[in-house]
Amino acid sequence: MRVGDVMSPTVFNIVVDAVVRHWKHVHRPAEFEELALFYYADDDGMITGTDHARVQASLDIITSSFATVGL
Repeated sequence: MRVGDVMSPTVFNIVVDAVVRHWKHVHRPAEFEELALFYYADDDGMITGTDHARVQASLDIITSSFATVGL
């Protein structure tokens, strides 16, 4: 599949969803849920939270995961 292909946005959204679900399942236990949140709409994502270190760690994990899948 190439960039611009009709299915590209759908495949992109599926991969982003998989990465974020993995992060939530493995790296964000329920007790830290309010400390780092990932919001996603269309082709934009945002990590926010109340704990600076936790947000940075989450960003590092998600960025690494995206790189692993070629994003």
